[in-house]
Amino acid sequence: MLAQGVAGLNETGSGQVLTRIGADADLVQDAFSSKLGRVMGAISGVVTAFCIAYTRNWRLALIMSSGLLAFGLIGAIFGGITKKQTDMALASQEEASTVAQESLGAMSCIMANSAQGKIERKYRAKLDAGRDFAVMGRTLGEAMMAAMGCVASLLFALAFWQGSRYFVAGNANPGDIMTILLCT
Repeated sequence: MLAQGVAGLNETGSGQVLTRIGADADLVQDAFSSKLGRVMGAISGVVTAFCIAYTRNWRLALIMSSGLLAFGLIGAIFGGITKKQTDMALASQEEASTVAQESLGAMSCIMANSAQGKIERKYRAKLDAGRDFAVMGRTLGEAMMAAMGCVASLLFALAFWQGSRYFVAGNANPGDIMTILLCT
């Protein structure tokens, strides 16, 4: 909404404008809040953990590094699809908000023509269309969390299995295996 010119406001309804301004304000607030500090802290923590893991046993740490790639792929795939679903749900909510705002502005005409039922059906149809997208977005978000939990469990199993093989061969001790497991 902030990137549009004034001419774009003539093509959209007042409810859509208000919903978009609210969503844009939330995005700006999130962008300038503590997210940058959190991201920098998370990146430095991951780099430090991998440095520790690679100094203990580079072979096991290299095997466990595959989890970072798996987490990134899961986040990119599910995140993109979830964002599309959420955007479609927001668009439907904007349309419903426009119907509500315009009906409030023309309340006397609606009452005079006994069109309350028609307006209500139109409003509910817009909300129902958005509900399906919102449910799908939430479902995909939960599926992403489940996939990440699955990858984490599989990484634990991989670390114990390959670590035990290295231990039997004399290439690693249990302390190194646990350190790498907890760092990666």
